[in-house]
Amino acid sequence: LRTRRGPLLWFEGLLFLYAVAALWAGWLLRDGGLWLFHGMLALGFGAVFSLSLLHSMRLSR
Repeated sequence: LRTRRGPLLWFEGLLFLYAVAALWAGWLLRDGGLWLFHGMLALGFGAVFSLSLLHSMRLSR
């Protein structure tokens, strides 16, 4: 499965992994503000990732 936007998809994957790691770190630290911040960050990255994934799937069709 090769896409034209290879590097961009790789970058988005990295952002997604970072968001998951940040959420996990926030949960471990259990600092209310930090957890909320990382949660919002993870939600934002997840939304961007899924939207771009949907967009690329629509383009490939």
